[in-house]
Amino acid sequence: MSLERIVARGHADVPLEALDAPAVDGLRCRAVVGAARDVLAEAVQAERLHARDILYAPDALAAAGGLTGTISDEDERAVQERVAGVGARLEELWARARAEGMSPLRAAHGMVAARLDPRGIRTT
Repeated sequence: MSLERIVARGHADVPLEALDAPAVDGLRCRAVVGAARDVLAEAVQAERLHARDILYAPDALAAAGGLTGTISDEDERAVQERVAGVGARLEELWARARAEGMSPLRAAHGMVAARLDPRGIRTT
């Protein structure tokens, strides 16, 4: 089914192509959840989703549980604990995005930058 037909019927599905501006503008859903590949044609589409009050879960975080389970060398219990934390990280991301009035993608980028350099010192 084409993305145009999905949008016209008013239900969500898994589009095979990345969402571009016309596709985002035509969505009639409350959330877009990333998968193992980028679902947005460009990062600016995350801002379009935010402007339309459509919740967005960035791909890297939404797929983190599967990735953790696949590549981790930890024991099964430790992997399960990490995977169980993905939901809490999504909630933290969405809360930060709401509090700061920004898209979840922009908030995620800020969270990653803070985690990589918790002192906030730029090296470039």
